[in-house]
Formats: sequence, structure tokens, C-alpha cells
Amino acid sequence: MIESGIDIAKLDSIEKACEDELDAAYDKSKGLKYAMEDWENDQWESIKDASKYGDLNDTGVKLESL
Repeated sequence: MIESGIDIAKLDSIEKACEDELDAAYDKSKGLKYAMEDWENDQWESIKDASKYGDLNDTGVKLESL
């Protein structure tokens, strides 16, 4: 980009603006709270009953490990 004539100060400014935006989004994400209700819908409700999809098989993994 520099070779094509774009000023290095302009590139530095763009890079800083991008980094600032990413830092702000990261900081905001730390305090973001999710409510389960935001994620639940009818599609999820329909797959909660595992027996609908066939016999349940023993995986051999102890319940405590899960």
C-alpha cells in the first residue's frame, strides 16, 4: 500500500482505529450477560427428548465424568 502511494500516517491511523474498535468490543464482551430465554426456541424444545431419536446407548463413560 505504501508503494502505491498511500501515506504511512494514514495507514497508521487506520490500524489504530481498527485496534481501538477491537479493544472496545473485547472490553464490552467481558460484561455481556446472556439469558437462556434468548437462546431457547421451539426447535430446541423439540430435541430435548432424546428418546425420540432412537434407543439410548451406554457410552461406557461414567456419569460423574460427564
